[in-house]
Amino acid sequence: MRRLHGDRRCVPTTKTTRPSIAVPIQGIASGSARISSRLSQNFAHCCGAEKVAREIRERLSRTDLGLPTRDRESFRTYAERWLLAIASTLKASTVRFYRDNLKNHLLPVIGLIPLQRITRDHVRDLIIALTAKSLRPKTITGIVRTLSTMLSEAVESRRVAA
Repeated sequence: MRRLHGDRRCVPTTKTTRPSIAVPIQGIASGSARISSRLSQNFAHCCGAEKVAREIRERLSRTDLGLPTRDRESFRTYAERWLLAIASTLKASTVRFYRDNLKNHLLPVIGLIPLQRITRDHVRDLIIALTAKSLRPKTITGIVRTLSTMLSEAVESRRVAA
């Protein structure tokens, strides 16, 4: 026996269907983002389910789901995704070159900065930091080339304004 919410009180019912809440997420078909649960297992009674459903509807209306947006995407997050995307189209040595430059030099310095907020000053500071490590000019050029390639792809995919 299930309880469904009635006028300010829970009313027993023999309904056996599972209630579900469809949560539309941009870019995903509405049916594929379905949250389904049994009230008897997840909530003491239907008032708890009603409260959760109300909170989800409020967050949807504010578009505040706490999901990462392109505006807040960090350099590290984009770099990891970019590296996975290009890995199948490039030689293994090129992927290794990019991965090593990201891991050893780029991510420690600018990894936490949101992708949209990276400026020429950040790149200039990166070059100064690399020079201070006494790296050879050719090595620094390779690191900056990795950054340039990645940011060019971000511009082409419209994640960053030109």
